[in-house]
Amino acid sequence: MIAAIGATTSAGAADTFKFDIGTNVPDKQIVLIKKGLKLAEDYLNRFYGGAISPKASAAITVKIEATGKGNQGLGGGGGAATGLDESGPRPYFDVAHVEWSQNTEGRGWSRESEQLKMVVHEYTHGWQAWLGAMDIHWQPLGNWITEGLAEYVAYNSI
Repeated sequence: MIAAIGATTSAGAADTFKFDIGTNVPDKQIVLIKKGLKLAEDYLNRFYGGAISPKASAAITVKIEATGKGNQGLGGGGGAATGLDESGPRPYFDVAHVEWSQNTEGRGWSRESEQLKMVVHEYTHGWQAWLGAMDIHWQPLGNWITEGLAEYVAYNSI
């Protein structure tokens, strides 16, 4: 399915995730999130020696909903997008959350680019957790490097 949205590389981990998708999530948002996962994977494979392996990603569930409440799970803090839960990497997106559709006027990029950036950012946190560099309760490299790297990858991959 991801290849149908314009991806240029072969199948990989982003194609093997499981998805838990709410019934009211627009198809356009599902396609955008899958595109962002693929962008993240391609960038990490190209410049960082590898993304989350297909074998590992087959055990990861990407949760997409449209409640407007954000991630209510432990450590989610009501965020529109998160990358981890207690089990490790678990990308989460609430496409009805106010932060998901924030105004990007004056920033130099579109709302879609902002959403793709969020997807790549959260995938990067999942990748960091998969590498053992962090979990929901532990950031040995500090918040500045885990967040900084996630933002760097996100801005450079879209």
